[in-house]
Amino acid sequence: MENDRRLRNAFETDCKRLGWKCTIQRFAVYCAVQGNTEHPSVDMACQRVQKMLPGISADSVYRILNDFSAAGLIRRMDGLSCVRFDCNTEKHAHFICAQCGKIADFPPHTRFALPAITESFGNMRDIELRLIGICHDCAHGTHNKSA
Repeated sequence: MENDRRLRNAFETDCKRLGWKCTIQRFAVYCAVQGNTEHPSVDMACQRVQKMLPGISADSVYRILNDFSAAGLIRRMDGLSCVRFDCNTEKHAHFICAQCGKIADFPPHTRFALPAITESFGNMRDIELRLIGICHDCAHGTHNKSA
């Protein structure tokens, strides 16, 4: 109950800061992604949201996710088999299983210096580290297919 109140307060604070109306649709999407470490795709988020709001369309969920991403509330992860969204906006790296698609966060323990050649491309802002491999569950055949 206390966690629900904190989530609602955080949502209202974010909406006020961004000049948005606090709609039930936005709140349902907010609840579906905040604290969700699965890095949900639109379909994954839509399934969660539709449990709360059965009538909401996938297009609405997608639009709201993109609005959240543009506002910096979540990160949009492009360049995968489908777009995924990350509720962790702090600097961190990802391990991505090439077999099941699971994404796990890990802190970058090493500072990476951008190579000098990058200056020829323009002003670099950031570096993103994605390690791609096979997770332990897939490697050992213990991956839960229903997850």
